[in-house]
Amino acid sequence: MNIKPIKPVEVIKFRQENIPDAVIQAFNELIAQKWDGNSATIKKDDLLEKYFKISGKRNNPANREKLYENHALDIEEIYAKEGWNVNYESPSYGDSDFEPYFEFKVKNKR
Repeated sequence: MNIKPIKPVEVIKFRQENIPDAVIQAFNELIAQKWDGNSATIKKDDLLEKYFKISGKRNNPANREKLYENHALDIEEIYAKEGWNVNYESPSYGDSDFEPYFEFKVKNKR
């Protein structure tokens, strides 16, 4: 048997390797832009707008859905390895006024 079952750590690595460079670039640019000395808060819509501008892809529901299906915005572990605490806040069920956002803080800094 040449093919073996995938290990959990391999899933994480596979997902990370398949996050488009334009997603990381969009996050990096927005972190630098939004950094206030303590944290950077990035609205999901701002991130998507920046990503589509960088990638040159059309900002439409089908392309957004591809990002979600491929877990391309699941960047928490990647940034954690680089010294960040990343929290993603999304609306609760029925909370339509809430804008999802990512918050970046330096690890061990409060």
